[in-house]
Amino acid sequence: MRMFACFALVVLCFAQDSPKKPNGNGHDNQPQPNMTSPSPVTVNCNQSAGAVAQHDEQKTPKGDAPIEWANWALVLIGGITAWAVWYQSRKTAEATQAMRDSLPLQKTAAEAADKNANALVNSERAWVMADLRFQTESGIVHSTNPLGERTAASVELQIRNCGPTPAWVFQQWIRLEISPKILMSDTPYPSPNQFDRIEGAIGQGTSHMSYEILPIAKDDRPIVWQTEIFGDGWATEQNRLNTYIYGIVTYRDAFDSMRETYFGYRVDGRKLERIPSDAYNKNT
Repeated sequence: MRMFACFALVVLCFAQDSPKKPNGNGHDNQPQPNMTSPSPVTVNCNQSAGAVAQHDEQKTPKGDAPIEWANWALVLIGGITAWAVWYQSRKTAEATQAMRDSLPLQKTAAEAADKNANALVNSERAWVMADLRFQTESGIVHSTNPLGERTAASVELQIRNCGPTPAWVFQQWIRLEISPKILMSDTPYPSPNQFDRIEGAIGQGTSHMSYEILPIAKDDRPIVWQTEIFGDGWATEQNRLNTYIYGIVTYRDAFDSMRETYFGYRVDGRKLERIPSDAYNKNT
């Protein structure tokens, strides 16, 4: 493109510098007329008509040929320039389309790299598991007060680390609730938290928490938290209510990521049965 532009500039300069016409009308070498006396005029009556015609032909300008050639050169250069612009635009469009076509492949590669990184972290991170049980010779207890019936239980939460790197447990949260809701495995539920309760739960919903920071490695003995929990209501076969105990263990792993372990149980007499739902049996 720069070569075409330089060539066009040279042609323009050549076109503007047209040669002087051969009839002697230039002003540089023309003698100044004598202002004092007129120059003598000689008339040759015997001059032939052919000589006059030949003299007129000599006065015809012949400098227009280079200008016409320069115009045609400019037309040619303009055509070449237009073709070059069109060709460059087409190549740019092709490159843009190729980039768009490669975006799904780049996304797939990024997702694969992310999965590989997560797999590597998961193979090296801490995995904290939580198991709930009644304390020895204990179970749920039925009590009454002026506000109504209540359910109490003496439980212990056992925490162990199944991962290759250590973990630091800094929060244990547990709740007992009485509800007519039956939690089933084939129904999706939201994961439990301190603010939302099981649908139809009785009473206010009391939480029991421990904020003790407890480091634990893979081969360490389980951490045991013993506590008394209670909730409003009492479940019987007649009222078709269910007793649930669930909670969350929160910890940090060796990669400084906050993790959570969810657990949930249904009370069946003096036994605790895991709630058959992924929402109450998951690790983040």
